[in-house]
Amino acid sequence: MKLGSILPVVAWGILVLGGGISLFCNSGLLNPSVSPNLALLDQQIGPFARDFEIEVDPELLGDLPPETFTFQNILGPDGQYGRMYIAYYSRGRRWSGRPHALEVCYRAMGYSELDVQTLSAPSGARLWSRVFERENQTVKVIHWLQKPGRLPKEESFSHHLARIFTKTGLRQDVASIYFEFDLADAPTDGAFVAASEELITQVEGLWE
Repeated sequence: MKLGSILPVVAWGILVLGGGISLFCNSGLLNPSVSPNLALLDQQIGPFARDFEIEVDPELLGDLPPETFTFQNILGPDGQYGRMYIAYYSRGRRWSGRPHALEVCYRAMGYSELDVQTLSAPSGARLWSRVFERENQTVKVIHWLQKPGRLPKEESFSHHLARIFTKTGLRQDVASIYFEFDLADAPTDGAFVAASEELITQVEGLWE
């Protein structure tokens, strides 16, 4: 058989194989999603402490709401009042708005973005630090997207390839997480990083 006649067969075989893997991944048949029970989070999250749950009108969560979420008042290391939001999606689809980019959500609420930076945690996690302003309110927000078995950070092609061979590498679920404090009395970046590292560990333990 000539090489020219084999190549189309090989190409179609690769296409069918890739489509099959994609189908199995997106259907959840491989590495099914595990919804975390967010009520089981520890009362203490590093230097931050959970205070009370804030009621949210379901209509505010849009047409593609998370499968489960928690929005809580929290206390900083010096008693500052802040907020924590965790939204869990069994299928993360950025192109369909699951989850939304955080800066888009804040703009939709009438905020303007004043500053954006990244924070690097000792574990290797990469966190986003943003400052938003609306009328007389200015807030600092630390946020990240968390996926099972992976720290929130930039990944190379080799990292993506290696995930195929890990226990949770093909899972499609994701959590969108942020801490928010008024900028005037916001905790230090060190406190934010410590709390984020602890919360990353706790969430990971809930969806194993």
